Amino acid sequence: MTVWGIWHQRNQVRLLIPYCTSDQLTPQAKEKLDDFLATLPPKLPVMLRPRLAWKLPKPSMFKINFDGAVSKNENKSSIGVVIRDHQGLVIASLAQQLPYVFQPLEIEAIVAARALEFGVETGIAKAVLEGDSELIIKVLKAGGHTIASVELLIQVALLLSGLYSKLLYSLIAEEMEINSIF
Repeated sequence: MTVWGIWHQRNQVRLLIPYCTSDQLTPQAKEKLDDFLATLPPKLPVMLRPRLAWKLPKPSMFKINFDGAVSKNENKSSIGVVIRDHQGLVIASLAQQLPYVFQPLEIEAIVAARALEFGVETGIAKAVLEGDSELIIKVLKAGGHTIASVELLIQVALLLSGLYSKLLYSLIAEEMEINSIF
C-alpha cells in the first residue's frame, strides 16, 4: 500500500492535483490496508488431526509401512515403503517415483502391492502391513473385491500376501489379523 501511495502521489503531482504530504503516506497506506483486510472473509479455524503414535510390531514380526503421493503439478506419483523390526529399527526402505499421475486410490493400491512384494524380497515371513487408506486395508483384510480401477492391483497384493506365514493389516494404530494358510 505504501508503494501504491507513493505512485499515486507522483501522479497527483504530475497532474497538478492537490496531494498529501509525504508524512501522511504511511498513515494513509495503513488505512487503505485496513480497509482491504476488512473486505476479506474471516479465516476458518485450522483443524488439526490428532497425532497418532506409531506402534512397534510384536517380537518376531516386522512392520511394513507404506504410503503414496500424487503431484499433479509435476505429473508424477511417488511411493514409499519402510520396514521396521520389533525394536523400531529400519531394516529396509524403498522410494520410487512413477512417471504418471494416478488417482489417490490407485496409488495406494499400487504401493500396497509393492510393499508386500518388497517385504517378500527382503525375506520377511511375518509382518504387519500398515497404511493410511482405510478402503485398501479393509479390502486386503477381507480378501474381497473393490472398485474396478484397482481390482487387479488388489488381486496382486492378495497373491503376495499368501507368501507370508503370518500377515496382519493395520490402519493407523488399529491392527487386524489375517493368518496365511501356508
